[in-house]
Amino acid sequence: MDAQNQNLVAATCTPHFQIPDYVLDDLCSRFVINIPDEEKQDLIRIFFQIEQAHWFYLDFYCADNPDLKTCRIKDFSGQNILFILCIIFR
Repeated sequence: MDAQNQNLVAATCTPHFQIPDYVLDDLCSRFVINIPDEEKQDLIRIFFQIEQAHWFYLDFYCADNPDLKTCRIKDFSGQNILFILCIIFR
């Protein structure tokens, strides 16, 4: 892959915005932090909850607040990876 294509891939894979902390806090408490202990042992269940949080973010936060930007699931999950790691390694 040449340098131009690498820059294009990096630009499309890296979010150019930050989801506000109050939004991430709310989404994590709704969908990730409070999942049952047995589901915390299953990465598939954790990522399903992250997907649910992503859809909630798009459907409710972005729809109601034009200052918030939509994003792909990859960019969304990258923004709250610290919350996920806290749960996995708790």
